[in-house]
Amino acid sequence: PWPHGPMAPWPHGPMAPWPHGGRFLKDEEEEAESEWICKPESLHTFLTRHLVATERSMLIGCGNSRMGEWLYEMGFHNQVNTDISKVVIDRMRNTHKDKKGMEWAVDDSTKMAFDTASFGQVVDKSLLDCMTYVEEEEYVGCIDKMLREIYRVLKPGGVAVFSTKQDIEVLVKEVGGMENAEHWCGLDWTVTWEMVFLKADKNGSAEFDAMAVASREELPPGARYSTFYIYVATKPGGARGGSRRRRGRSAGTAG
Repeated sequence: PWPHGPMAPWPHGPMAPWPHGGRFLKDEEEEAESEWICKPESLHTFLTRHLVATERSMLIGCGNSRMGEWLYEMGFHNQVNTDISKVVIDRMRNTHKDKKGMEWAVDDSTKMAFDTASFGQVVDKSLLDCMTYVEEEEYVGCIDKMLREIYRVLKPGGVAVFSTKQDIEVLVKEVGGMENAEHWCGLDWTVTWEMVFLKADKNGSAEFDAMAVASREELPPGARYSTFYIYVATKPGGARGGSRRRRGRSAGTAG
C-alpha cells in the first residue's frame, strides 16, 4: 500500500486512485488491494459506534478497500459502495456477488446520482485525504462539492463519518473557515471529532496490525505512533433505527 505516515505525499497523476483510477488498473493486473492510510479493522469501535447496522449506508470512494466487507461482517448488510472507477466497481461487485444487500455503483462523489435524503449514513475512509492532495485546477473545490452532496443524500438525523489524517486546521480552508468548523460548508449539520492513535513503524506509517487507541498513554512506552481523526457530521431532525453512542469533541475544540 501507499506510504501512509503523517508526512507521506498522496499519489497524483496516472497512478492515483482518484480521479484517474490508474492505480486500480495496476491492482487489477496484480490481483492486489490498496488499503489507504490503515486497514478498517484498525479503527474498530471508534468508527462503528457512530453507525446503525439497520440504516442504509453509503461507503463513498470505496476503492478496493476491505471496508465494505468488514462492515458487512459486522452486520451492516444494507450498503451501497461507490467509486468513480468502473474498473474497481466491476471487480468488487464480482468479488462480493454472494453478499445479499451489498450494492456497487459507479458514481461521482461531487455530483451523486442518488436521491435526496436516501441514506441514513455515509462512511468515508481516506477519500477526504485523497481530495486534500489533488492539485489539478479542474478539481478545485471538490471537497466542498462532495460535502454538500453528502449532506443532500443524508436523511434527517443521518450521519456522515470520516476517518482521515487531516486535522481540522488543515480542513478549515476547505469547509468555509474556522467559523464553520462545527458546521462544514455553512450547513446546519453539527460536526464533532475525535483523535485516535495507532502504533507506527519507523517511517511513521500505521503498522498493519495496529489497533486505534484513544490516548498515547495506551501505547507501549516509547512507541512511534500515527495520528488519525474521526469526524462525525450529524444532520438535524429525524430518528435513526436502533441506537448509537455519540462521543467526540467539538471540531472547534483544541485537541
